Amino acid sequence: MRKRLLQTGLAVALIATACGDSGNGGLTVGELTGRWKAGGLTFLEFSEDGTYRIALTDNFTNSTVDQGQFTLDGTLFTFISNENSTACDAGQRGNYEVEVLEKGTSGVDRLIQVQSEDECSTRGSTGDLTLVRLS
Repeated sequence: MRKRLLQTGLAVALIATACGDSGNGGLTVGELTGRWKAGGLTFLEFSEDGTYRIALTDNFTNSTVDQGQFTLDGTLFTFISNENSTACDAGQRGNYEVEVLEKGTSGVDRLIQVQSEDECSTRGSTGDLTLVRLS
């Protein structure tokens, strides 16, 4: 899978679980929990309770554009927007394959999400992206 993911090219832009096996390229909620950056102006936050927020600045309070629930099954990651999202309609799903690119001493530091399909045109217009851990 790594070879296919790297051949797709990396389009860094807007975007970004119940269980996963990090031994097969998947993630666990614990490995994903925290704040991430994708490109210059996109920030993601994943919580232990399976919720996410996507914002245009690292101040999530005033710049969140998408939020909802996420799931992870092996390497298949799914966003499900809720009614508080301004960029996507409630219930719109986005499916991505995810792979860990780099692990540090404190866990996963960098990963790639490769878009399979996304019902939200704003989130889906970004395609593949690389996420870098902030915290």
